[in-house]
Amino acid sequence: MAEAEPEILASPTPASRKIRERTGVLVAVAAVLVTGSLACGFVVGRATAPTSDTEAATCSSAELAVDRLVAEGDAVEPTADTQEEKDKRLNTMANVILQNPDCFDADVRAQAQTAKDQLAARN
Repeated sequence: MAEAEPEILASPTPASRKIRERTGVLVAVAAVLVTGSLACGFVVGRATAPTSDTEAATCSSAELAVDRLVAEGDAVEPTADTQEEKDKRLNTMANVILQNPDCFDADVRAQAQTAKDQLAARN
């Protein structure tokens, strides 16, 4: 029995080497595109996300402050409340509303701005 000659493996041809290089480049480009798409999705998601818990807490505290000021005004005897105290309370309520525009409707903000303008004209 004759021994079989060992098979000689041909060295890679220049064409197959180019194909492997292109494949590597295409895989790298695809990875960059996927990563970029994920990053863009994350950024857009953060930009369009609903209000956070801290914003909800801010609105809750602003609304509570306005409610407290209204309750203070209601609790005072009409004869005991001076115009200066009323103006101070109204100014504070208007400031809270105007400094938290996301927490109050447009008509409430308009009323607050009107009150601020009237107080400024009076003084």
